[in-house]
Amino acid sequence: MSNKSPRNRNSARLAAVQALYEIESTDASVDPVLAEFLNQRWQNSVTDDDDEPVEMANFDQTLLQDIVEGVSAETPVLDEYIAGALSEQWTIDRLERLVRAILRAGTYELARRIDVPVRVVLSEYMDVATAFFSAGEPALINGVLDNLAKELRPHETDG
Repeated sequence: MSNKSPRNRNSARLAAVQALYEIESTDASVDPVLAEFLNQRWQNSVTDDDDEPVEMANFDQTLLQDIVEGVSAETPVLDEYIAGALSEQWTIDRLERLVRAILRAGTYELARRIDVPVRVVLSEYMDVATAFFSAGEPALINGVLDNLAKELRPHETDG
């Protein structure tokens, strides 16, 4: 399977969100966290109920690196976009760290990765959101990213 397959890009987005979460949670620098993810630190570390290793999906390393470095470099700008798309009772600081990581990654792709269609960004980050949450967070993430898509790429949306 090619490193650029849809499954590998999906895995890269999931890993990027995890890396961004770790960076924010631990105040770690981007480079060592990214190096750990690029070296696939979890390889053979996940087992099933019988303690057999579970084969993890490969990921598009170029995409992972672009998202993590891009979000890290542009966090203040991305947070402004996100804050503008939140309802009045919500602030970016009020969001859970993982929700912030997902929104920042999705916003980065909407703003800077114009090679990725809006529908793909929205679908991929909904998949990421539902991998971590089952309550209201996926709906919040979808709503914010949908609003940002209409603002940042009106030519690709109905807005």
